[in-house]
Amino acid sequence: MSEIIYISGPYTDPDPLVRGNRERQLTQAAATFAKYGHIVYSPITHSAPLARMGVKLTHEQWIEFDRPFMELCTRCVVVKLFGYDRSEGVQAEVEYFTKLHKPVLFVIPAGIEDYAKRWAEQ
Repeated sequence: MSEIIYISGPYTDPDPLVRGNRERQLTQAAATFAKYGHIVYSPITHSAPLARMGVKLTHEQWIEFDRPFMELCTRCVVVKLFGYDRSEGVQAEVEYFTKLHKPVLFVIPAGIEDYAKRWAEQ
């Protein structure tokens, strides 16, 4: 099976501008990995549009929504956006990947391209 990267990062915030900025940055991270030939799943990229279209799920329901994808993914890349260390979603994702003995990597946004490129060359 090919490696599938799960892109994790904070999203929830009362300010819609913060949520929008986080969605853009996480989508950019996913796009950067995809540009270098990696298969990615970004729950924020894939789910935020659903939320804007009226899908209202609790935190626990979103985790269950993403669980099948976490099971398929071979590693988790946490994008260290402001608040990542306090995000319930990020904490739950890291805990889940750790429990399954799958690698979890923490990457600053500025380092994503270098990491994606170097990893693609391996």
